[in-house]
Amino acid sequence: MYAKIAPASAHANHMPSHLFTRVGSWDESIASNTKSAGLAAAEATSANGEARDQRLHAMDYQEYADLQSGRIKQAKAVLEEMNALPPVTGLTLTGGYALAAIPARYATELGDWEQASHLSVQEEGVLWAQAITWAAIGIGSARTKNLDRARQAEQKLATLRDAITKQDNSYWSDQVEVQRREVAAWIAEGNGKSADALQLARSAAKLEESMDKAAVTPSAITPAREMLAELLLLEHRPQEALAEYQYVLKITPNRFNALYGAANATEAAADPVAARQYFRKLTEVAVGNERPELAAARKKLVSAEKATVERPWGLGKDARPIPIAGERGLGPFRLGCHEHANPRYGML
Repeated sequence: MYAKIAPASAHANHMPSHLFTRVGSWDESIASNTKSAGLAAAEATSANGEARDQRLHAMDYQEYADLQSGRIKQAKAVLEEMNALPPVTGLTLTGGYALAAIPARYATELGDWEQASHLSVQEEGVLWAQAITWAAIGIGSARTKNLDRARQAEQKLATLRDAITKQDNSYWSDQVEVQRREVAAWIAEGNGKSADALQLARSAAKLEESMDKAAVTPSAITPAREMLAELLLLEHRPQEALAEYQYVLKITPNRFNALYGAANATEAAADPVAARQYFRKLTEVAVGNERPELAAARKKLVSAEKATVERPWGLGKDARPIPIAGERGLGPFRLGCHEHANPRYGML
C-alpha cells in the first residue's frame, strides 16, 4: 500500500521488502529493492548522505535476497555497483552498515572463506559496521587455517565491543560480542577443540536471539544458530544439527544455506525421505544453476525419482511431511513499525 501511495519514493518502494524478507519471499524483495535503489540513485539529492543511505539500504536487502534465491551474478553486480559508487559525506549508520554488510554477505553466504579473510575494513565507518568486516575476516581466516589472523580479528572485535560499551550502546556492543563469540568458535574448531567451539556457538546464538533484529539489516550476516548447526554437522551429529537448522528456518524462512544444511543433516541421519523434501524445497526457493548446491539438490532428486520408479513401493509408510518454515505461516516474530564439491559443508 505504501509503495502505491508514493510510487516515486525510494523509501516507499523499499518498505514492503521488510515483510518480504521476514517471510522469505525473495522475488518480491528483489523487485521492491531494485526499484527503490534505482529511485534513490535518480533523486536530485542523490549526491548527499540521505539519498545514498537509502540506496545502500535497498542494495543490502537486494543482495540478501539475491543470495538466498541463488542469483549469484545479480549479487555480484550489486557488490560491484556499490564498490563503484563515488564517496559522499553525511552517511549515517544505515549506509555505513550496508557498505560493510554487502561484501561480507557475498563472501560468507557463498562459503568463499579466502575472500572473506581478505576483506578491507573501513576504519572511518561506525564501530559496529567495522565489526561486521572483522567478523567476516575472523571466520574466513579460521576456516582457511590462518588462526593467527583469526585471533587478531577476535581481539579487534573485543576492542570494538568495549569501545561501543563506553558509548552507552548496549544493543550494538552485544551484537559485536555475538560476532566475537562466533569467531572464537571457529578458532576453537580449527584448534580441534570441538566442545569449546560448540559451547561458544551456543552462547552466541542465545545472545543473538535475546535481541530484536535491527531495522537497518535484513538479517544477521549469518545467523549464529546456523553456525552452530554447521559445527554440529562437521562433528557428525546430524540429528542435533537438523534441530538447529529447523529452528533457523522458523525464524528466517527459506534461507538457502539453512535449507541445504537441513537436507544434508537429514541425509547424514539416514532419513532420505526428509532429505528429499528439504532438497525439493530448496529447488523451489532458489532458481538457476549458479550455486553448486542447487545442482547437487536437483541431481539427488532425479536419482530419488528414478529409484522410486524402479521401486515404487520404496516410500510406503515411511513417507511423511516434515515441517519447513515458510510454507504455512511465519512463526512468532516482531516487526517494527518503521524498520528501515561445496566448501561450506564438505559433504557432497
